[in-house]
Amino acid sequence: MADPSTNPIAAALNSRPKYVASTSLADPQWTGTTVLHGDVATAVGDLKAHQGGTLLVPGSGALV
Repeated sequence: MADPSTNPIAAALNSRPKYVASTSLADPQWTGTTVLHGDVATAVGDLKAHQGGTLLVPGSGALV
């Protein structure tokens, strides 16, 4: 998208923290992205315990 700030959905996603479970990604290019390594179930549990709000897991039935 040429200018994500003109799209409310893109602007909302860009302004929030993002978490990616990966065994190979080391340097995510999307601003605000944290890579979850190792025990993903524990990492997600920690996020649920310490982050305010709801965790949204779009398009990732394997993680659920």
